[in-house]
Amino acid sequence: MSKTIITLFTSTLIGMALHVPMVEAATAKCGDRTKIIEILKKNYKEVPVALGISQKNTEAFEIFASEEGSWTVMMTRTNGQTCIMAAGHSWRDLPKQLADANT
Repeated sequence: MSKTIITLFTSTLIGMALHVPMVEAATAKCGDRTKIIEILKKNYKEVPVALGISQKNTEAFEIFASEEGSWTVMMTRTNGQTCIMAAGHSWRDLPKQLADANT
């Protein structure tokens, strides 16, 4: 994956996280990464579909999604803290588009 795509993906996720209302941000669900992944798989049938690392290499953002359309954005910090940043419905995969190196 090119650095440009990772940067764009990370910027999009950070922008999404910054637009979470303060009430929702204050109630973010944090816990053990392994347990959160187990819950997403068992209860929602969500599996990892995308991953990006923050510009400063201090967080990893993962998107989990199910075939039914539910999705979750999960953030893990370098200290091991894992939090659910956002979740929703109607997830759709889009065709991958890479920027043309000649433009």
